[in-house]
Order: sequence, then structure tokens, then C-alpha cells
Amino acid sequence: MQPTTLAQGLLEHEFRSESTQDLVIVVIFSDGGLISYRKAEGKFVHTLNTSAGFRRKLVDLGLYDEVIHSASKSRIETELIDPTFA
Repeated sequence: MQPTTLAQGLLEHEFRSESTQDLVIVVIFSDGGLISYRKAEGKFVHTLNTSAGFRRKLVDLGLYDEVIHSASKSRIETELIDPTFA
């Protein structure tokens, strides 16, 4: 199942991480987010996260700054990811 099926109407962002060979797809929610991994064979693995877990996993993937930047360019409320973001 594709991330857009799980998060209809929400913007998804695609990233590459040195931590995984899979394409990482991120969808931001008001209280966390969805991180999906597209496997080489085309299947997806989804992780649904609270705000704290979402931040932690993005940091672990080395994508936190990229997601914040991408979200701010898309005019997504970055305080949903990091309340201290200025």
C-alpha cells in the first residue's frame, strides 16, 4: 500500500538516507508522522510515529534537517515537527 493511500490529502516528501538503501517517504501529521520505506521490489514498510518518535527516527535516518527544510519550503507548519523551530 502506498503512503498516499494511508495519508490521503497530505503532502509526502521523498528522501534518500545513508542509513538505508530504501527510498524514505515522509508525511507530516499534526501529532507525529508517517515514515515509509520503499523496498527494492516495490513493497512498502510503514511506521506511524508520535511527535517524539517521528523526530527521533528522522534524526536516526540523518534526515531531520532535510525534512524541516522541505516542510518549511512547502509551508507546512514546522512546529509540528519541532516546537523550537524558529
